[in-house]
Amino acid sequence: MLINTEHKCENLLLEVQPVQRFVRSTWNGVFMGERYRSLLQRIMNVVERDALRYWLTDARKAGAISPEDQAWTMREFTPQVMQAGIERIAIVGSEDPGNARAVERFVAATPDDAPYAVRFFEDPSIAMLWLLERKPMRDEAQASSAEGRQ
Repeated sequence: MLINTEHKCENLLLEVQPVQRFVRSTWNGVFMGERYRSLLQRIMNVVERDALRYWLTDARKAGAISPEDQAWTMREFTPQVMQAGIERIAIVGSEDPGNARAVERFVAATPDDAPYAVRFFEDPSIAMLWLLERKPMRDEAQASSAEGRQ
């Protein structure tokens, strides 16, 4: 499996597996404002450029997200994600409680008609298996409905 490193800095390792249409962002440390926003935009640029559909975001080592950046994420970034053609997002949550709460709020605020499924994982390997499992979204939604009725 060919993996291309698209970006590497102290806060973000961005990797793409073009054949599988997969992107992985691995976050590290605390960063905010323009740095935070430009790194998220870098991911979106790669997603759109390569028509990527599956996104694993590994935030285990990411720090808290400022209230201003949280507001920007919900106001500006989430609509971009909704338009990008992503089908699944797997999130490996942060060890930082402030980051974990912020990401949970982002997911909770995602509109019901979002064209992608989002799941939280503790293990990035399990997250990757879920992302790359090619079960049609319609079948997944029906399975989730069936599970809820049991």
